[in-house]
Formats: sequence, structure tokens, C-alpha cells
Amino acid sequence: AREVPIETLVEFKRGKTQCWLHDDNNPSMFHGTRTNSAVCSVCDKKLGPIDVLMTRDGYTFVEAVKQLCGRA
Repeated sequence: AREVPIETLVEFKRGKTQCWLHDDNNPSMFHGTRTNSAVCSVCDKKLGPIDVLMTRDGYTFVEAVKQLCGRA
């Protein structure tokens, strides 16, 4: 589940997107290509694929893993 490309879950435009963890008027979350993560420079969070589904979509850990592994 951790190997699912983060860009299939988060739409980055020119490598950035708005962070859903705080009120973000200017895109402050960037694509960590080497670490397959979404990293926010404002709230200092680094999210992998599982974290994205848990924080953005409200999945539990088990639900997120199942979703990413195609067993939802």
C-alpha cells in the first residue's frame, strides 16, 4: 500500500497542491518524488499514500490499506 504512487491520489499542479490539513489559500504541499509523499511546508506534515486516505478521506488504517491494495 505504501508503494502506490502518491500522484495517483493527490492532484499536483507544477509539483504543488493545497494542503487539506489547514486553511491553505496558496498551495503549500509539494510532491516528494524521492519519498513518494506529499509534504506541507506550512504545517510540517509528510504524508504517504496511507496517510492521505486517513487524513483526507477519513479511512481507518486497515480501510486505507485495503483500498490501496485493491481489496476495498
